[in-house]
Amino acid sequence: MIFPFVFVSCNTDLKRELQESQAIIKECTTQNTTANEPDWEELQFEEIVGQLISWEIAHYLRNDKTLEKMVREEVRILLSTKYSSTEHPWATAEGKQYYSKWLYRVEKSGLDKGTKALLYWAPSKPYTTDVFSVRQKPESQDICVRGILPLTYKQAVRLGVDAQPSVFYAGKKPTTELQLKLLEKELSTLDIDNHTLPKFDKNQSIMSLPQDKQDQYCIYPEGKDDRAKAIHVLKSLQKIYDSPSLEGANPIIKIALIDFLDLENQERETFEKLQRTTFRFSYILKEATLPNTTWILQQTAEKIARAMVLPCMIALDGDYKTKSRFFEMMDPPNAIACYALKWRAEEE
Repeated sequence: MIFPFVFVSCNTDLKRELQESQAIIKECTTQNTTANEPDWEELQFEEIVGQLISWEIAHYLRNDKTLEKMVREEVRILLSTKYSSTEHPWATAEGKQYYSKWLYRVEKSGLDKGTKALLYWAPSKPYTTDVFSVRQKPESQDICVRGILPLTYKQAVRLGVDAQPSVFYAGKKPTTELQLKLLEKELSTLDIDNHTLPKFDKNQSIMSLPQDKQDQYCIYPEGKDDRAKAIHVLKSLQKIYDSPSLEGANPIIKIALIDFLDLENQERETFEKLQRTTFRFSYILKEATLPNTTWILQQTAEKIARAMVLPCMIALDGDYKTKSRFFEMMDPPNAIACYALKWRAEEE
């Protein structure tokens, strides 16, 4: 039996509610607690991270106060979004098959516990279809992405995932001639070696996929694109994770790699230098003088926060069907740590 997550605006009300529920929670969640586990008020942020994700990541954050502060802020932001079985993206049944496939592939990947925990919740939404969506680039420009993570064309190519180039366009529906020019221009600006627009024959067409907003399109050529296939994305990630240069790398470094590959003029040697550090990732990243380092830290902090907040929201406030859907292949989170996470976020 799992009790609902109570969202209230007043810290006093929250404290009273949690105190009243604490004895019942401890009794009903023995699979997640131990006899000597501290009360939720006694748990420090490092202990919460350790119980909800992994102790390796908890110790890493303790040594990187800049990143830890960003994670705390992302936790607060995520918790400020009210969980609803009809409105919250992680409460919908839409696209369950896609997330289930992703979850299954991550679980069977053979990766370490911390990396798995971050990858479980790395998707921005628990569903995807084989179509494009739009997000902002580090330079605050709109860009087309695809797949459950989701990935840009540049990220996919650098990961070794087959993908089709694309370009975001705002305006009236473009002609075929304009679409081709826009794609060629986009490819000419990408710092990816030997990648040019392929030759088209009469059986191949260029598509303009309308987006949510009026007069916005993702333009791309038809062809093989594996970004929506969990097995291909995970295999490519694991191949890089298993490379000698990343042997023994911390899970935070591994998860940051995904966004690092989207930067302009990124160099593999720089990332290899980053992974060797065992503390203060934010400092090393800054010292590397890479562009958009704040963006990388922000994306990494958001993924770490998501790995704590989302399972807690689902386990403590989701209905039976929702919990069954997300926890069919992994254990639900520690209930006491979830309450402590909420309490810490309300207090800060």
